[in-house]
Amino acid sequence: MQPLVLYEHWDPLTSRMTEVTVDEETGLPLIRHTQDYKPIVASAKRLASNFDKHIHPKQPFTHIARIPTLEYLKLVKVGINRDARAMLAYLDMREARQFRVDDGRRLI
Repeated sequence: MQPLVLYEHWDPLTSRMTEVTVDEETGLPLIRHTQDYKPIVASAKRLASNFDKHIHPKQPFTHIARIPTLEYLKLVKVGINRDARAMLAYLDMREARQFRVDDGRRLI
């Protein structure tokens, strides 16, 4: 049996989907967010292929990663986004490598 959908919203710009359904066991609303990471990862790969490590030291800021919204919200929940060192450690992890737009060197 299909769950009863109370609300559904698709944002084509960010590839995010929000869906509110009724949980069959408890009868409470269940909110589910999903996002297609493929366009973001493809964009990060294109930017990484154009990264010039010789220009990097001369710039005051360097674009390091393109993190999808849902992934960033997970980082907010656990508090990683508030700690610069933890954020750099996260970006060095294998799971986050796909979001990197630089040359992939170790950050810490």
